[in-house]
Amino acid sequence: MVSDRELLIQALESYITKTVGSLFGITSLPAQALMRYGVRNMADKYGFILEMFTNSEGSLNVPLMIDAIKSEIKTRGGLKIWNVKITEGDFEEILNIYSELQRNNV
Repeated sequence: MVSDRELLIQALESYITKTVGSLFGITSLPAQALMRYGVRNMADKYGFILEMFTNSEGSLNVPLMIDAIKSEIKTRGGLKIWNVKITEGDFEEILNIYSELQRNNV
């Protein structure tokens, strides 16, 4: 069985590949591989943050974490990275992808 952490990383890879592809027209396999590499690299560098939210059985409560992020984004009126505004809907989509991956993983 795949860990919650790995499923979350896969959900982020899928979301970023799809979103960046549609925003900037980047659909080639090398570009998608590079985006996935970027997500994996961030997970390796900053994965210790996820460890703080992992229980003793190794489970990560992803829906709770996404809800907390959405609440913070709502409070701040969105999150802007460069010229891209990230909203609650973006994290809702990530949660939907995660849930689908989790259902398929059982």
